[in-house]
Amino acid sequence: MKILILNNWSGLMHFFHQYVDHDLHEVHYLCDDSGVKAVRTFLDPDHIHGMTVVKDFDQHDEMLRAALSLHEAFAFERVVGVDEFSVLPAARIRDELGIPGPRAADVELYRDKRLMKRRVAQSGIRVPRELPTTVDADSFVPCVVKRPDGAAAIGVTICHSAEQAAAALAAATSSVLVEEFVEGEVFHIDGGYRDGQIVCVPHAYTNTCYQHYVNAQPIGSVKVDEPVLSRRLVEFAENVVNALPLREGVFHLEVVRNQADDLVFLEIACRVGGGEIYRNFIDVYGMDLLRFHIETDLGLQPRLRQLGRNAAAGWLLMNFAQRPRTLTGFHCAALSAENCMYAMRSVKLGRQIEHAYDYIAFALRAATSEDIRRSIDELIAKVQLVTEPVR
Repeated sequence: MKILILNNWSGLMHFFHQYVDHDLHEVHYLCDDSGVKAVRTFLDPDHIHGMTVVKDFDQHDEMLRAALSLHEAFAFERVVGVDEFSVLPAARIRDELGIPGPRAADVELYRDKRLMKRRVAQSGIRVPRELPTTVDADSFVPCVVKRPDGAAAIGVTICHSAEQAAAALAAATSSVLVEEFVEGEVFHIDGGYRDGQIVCVPHAYTNTCYQHYVNAQPIGSVKVDEPVLSRRLVEFAENVVNALPLREGVFHLEVVRNQADDLVFLEIACRVGGGEIYRNFIDVYGMDLLRFHIETDLGLQPRLRQLGRNAAAGWLLMNFAQRPRTLTGFHCAALSAENCMYAMRSVKLGRQIEHAYDYIAFALRAATSEDIRRSIDELIAKVQLVTEPVR
């Protein structure tokens, strides 16, 4: 099979060559600079058909032109895009060339937050109320200003006053979505679906993505093992997935339980969630979500696995309050024997830390969610990231 893989992130490369046999298939990569570095790090040039480089994955027209030009010489039969910023370009390339796989009109409903909420709301699911993009001090309510197609809290501002909202709108450099701020406990629900069957696990955030990516606070995640709440969240996820058009794939859904105990839809993505969700699902729940996504894009009709239910998983991300800095190490005081952290992942020592998504990650597994919460609290208290000024 001739395959085109879109890669714009250095961290994804060590997944692709594990999941796609580069000796059996002819594989070409469409990359930005980060993706190029990853391909060169993990693959010998003899194992790939080649690479095509674009400046920015936000420039969809440039990506489409590059793919069409490539297709004249290398008639790829499938397109793989598994990142938040590659799923839609991959779909547009498929549309233009008549290649099987998710179509752009469908994928758009998982990328454009305004469109996705309108579609979900048509099925009777509660969503945050959309507000005008003009500020009226007399009728102001706490709100969120964000890009309709953003990710990882990029460009998000939570506004608790009319002045904050006006400033956020004035600072916006692209189209914005304004919606009511729904206060409450935030959950993420992750899983896969095929032929009407859905498997998923709900987790509770220990903080919010906004606090993590914008304010550089640690964020953790803990499986919801309280039976009634877990069942409510799973049923909510099933209703959301069924309200949207794709019939096969993976999803990352975020939901808030407000102060009235109502579940409110926040957003959904048709890709594997970030943090250590990927690792948790393999190690604890017994399903490789990324493999499922890639094999879906390749038309291989992967089997949907029943998930393990006898253990709880969780994770913790710690990023850097000061940037830019150079990571020189980390220090950890002795952990208790009961701490259930079983793996960690770090950015490379000596690397210049420039972004909010540079972090050290910990994966946890235990019998109960309470065990994981205690372990996360201990890690936050005892782990210190060591950096120095950039020279």
